[in-house]
Amino acid sequence: MEDQRKQRAFRSPTRAFVAIGPSFDKVGPLKDLSIAGLAFHYIGSDTATDGSYVVIFLPDGDYYSGEIPFETMSDVETVEEESFSYLTTWRCCVKFGELTLQQKAQIEQFIQDHHTVGEA
Repeated sequence: MEDQRKQRAFRSPTRAFVAIGPSFDKVGPLKDLSIAGLAFHYIGSDTATDGSYVVIFLPDGDYYSGEIPFETMSDVETVEEESFSYLTTWRCCVKFGELTLQQKAQIEQFIQDHHTVGEA
């Protein structure tokens, strides 16, 4: 699969999480992030990723992005090399919708504040 990103993406440590709102039925670790979108893993069924916004957060409460509009680009089952579970893991890639200046600044600040660990 060809990488279609136009923005540099940065890998994220597993301490950052993403949730799809408003139901928050898909929550998982942030895998990579750019100013244009993100990718995260979650455990769930093969239902389509739907929702009206994503949020990025740190569990210690140090960061909460607020509601970011998005469009799902892909939502595919992943194969975990050492999975001993009967649960299915998915990788969801989303493209952000139109961001406000504040949202764009928050995402850029998140990337700059070392919540990422290098390019993806």
